[in-house]
Amino acid sequence: MASVMRLWRFTSGRANLRRGRRVTAAHATVFLGVDIGKTAHFGVALDANGAIPRQWRIGNDEPSLRHAVEWAQQRNAALIVDQVGGLAALLPRRCWDLDVPVAYLHGTAMVHARGFYAGEGTSHPKDAFVLADVARAHRTRVTWLDATPEAHAELALLCSFDVDLVADANRLTNRLRMLLSTYSPDLERAFGERVASEPSLGLLQA
Repeated sequence: MASVMRLWRFTSGRANLRRGRRVTAAHATVFLGVDIGKTAHFGVALDANGAIPRQWRIGNDEPSLRHAVEWAQQRNAALIVDQVGGLAALLPRRCWDLDVPVAYLHGTAMVHARGFYAGEGTSHPKDAFVLADVARAHRTRVTWLDATPEAHAELALLCSFDVDLVADANRLTNRLRMLLSTYSPDLERAFGERVASEPSLGLLQA
């Protein structure tokens, strides 16, 4: 995350993040807020009047992310996220590929903004709505991300790194299940896919 934020801030000696850069999303008529999750994200779209044309669960996989970005492109929408890098690395990359403006609202600003909206303290739909509405009503309060060659390269590296991590995790999970089935098939069946979760690993180490 730190390396991504450094990249956002510096490129060729100039700031890469420009707060309130209106030309980036000057013609956006829809704002798609995406609350980033581990296995899936949640998107809420707002039009210029604050109406919600669509809200949906967005899988954290290539086809689902591509569909969300294509939906935004077709509706002249800007996309706003609450984090960059890590789980969210692929999303801005897809936005840049299709010339969809993408912005970021940092954590502290998100916490403050959330307090102005009624309802549940925090939830994926509410956070996605807040992201979209802040960008819709106050475009200068979100940080618009510029697509530079350096940023593209860094995100490509992060995305490939995430793919490698997922593959490694799957291999370790499969090996652990194989070892469990060798010594205790009943225990392996009881844990199932949850065998690599933190509580399961804690029990196995006890």
